[in-house]
Amino acid sequence: MAKIWGMVKTAVTIGCIGLLSGCMEYHGTVVDASGSPIVGAKLLVTDVLGSQWVTYTDTEGYYFVDNLSDYGHDIFASKDGYITQVYDSQINIFSEINFVMPSTAAELISETVVTENDAPVHTTGQIELRTVIDGV
Repeated sequence: MAKIWGMVKTAVTIGCIGLLSGCMEYHGTVVDASGSPIVGAKLLVTDVLGSQWVTYTDTEGYYFVDNLSDYGHDIFASKDGYITQVYDSQINIFSEINFVMPSTAAELISETVVTENDAPVHTTGQIELRTVIDGV
C-alpha cells in the first residue's frame, strides 16, 4: 500500500508541475527573536508574473497560503515594529518556510550618547536649622 501511495503522490506532484496551475502552497510560522509567535503578521506572496496572494498569521504565528501559481515566488513577512523578512523561493510544491523577525525597537541600538554643557554651575548656601521645643 505504501508503494502505491508513493506512486500516486509522485504522479500528483508531476501533474502539479507540468499540467496544473495553482498547486503550490506555503506554510510555516512567524516568530520574534525570542521565539514568541507574532500574531497578525502579513505574508505577501508574489510571483514573476506580478500575481499576489496575502494571508496573516494566527494566534500561534502560523500561516498557510495555497492555490499559488507554479512560478517562483518572493514571500514577504511584515508587521509594524519588526524588520520585514523576504524569502526567494524556486519551484517547491509544498514548502514550509519559517520566519524570524527581529524587532525594530530602540533596544536593538547599542550606542552611548555623552553630552557636555558649558553653562555655569550654581551652588546654594547652607543654613543651620534649629528646632526649639519649649516645655520639655
